[in-house]
Amino acid sequence: MLDSVTHSTFLPNTSFCDPLMSWTDLFSNEEYYPAFEHQTACDSYWTSVPPEYWTKRHVWEWLQFCCDQYKLDTNCISFCHFNISGLQLCSMTQEEFIEAAGICGEYLYFILQNIRTQGQQGRSAWGT
Repeated sequence: MLDSVTHSTFLPNTSFCDPLMSWTDLFSNEEYYPAFEHQTACDSYWTSVPPEYWTKRHVWEWLQFCCDQYKLDTNCISFCHFNISGLQLCSMTQEEFIEAAGICGEYLYFILQNIRTQGQQGRSAWGT
């Protein structure tokens, strides 16, 4: 059941997605990471937007940051599982994160939940 939900909900391009795709392959492939017109850093950087509103680009930037910052083993992450919007990412369960990224999935799940919690606290403090 989880497998069918994950693939149909979170993997719209499953037929074109290589589960062993590396960062280099992902970011050099126009299908997964299309070239973009110049934007300001705050328009394209994931920290400027709540996770629920992230684009695919924001999700990729967050994932890259997590891998770099926390020294996550990118070999265990199936990057095509993260070719999704922020809303889809936030809808993923811990089990789906683990399925998509192995042991790193647990860390990614908790990092995302921490960001979401901090963001909600910040919005509440400002009355929004």
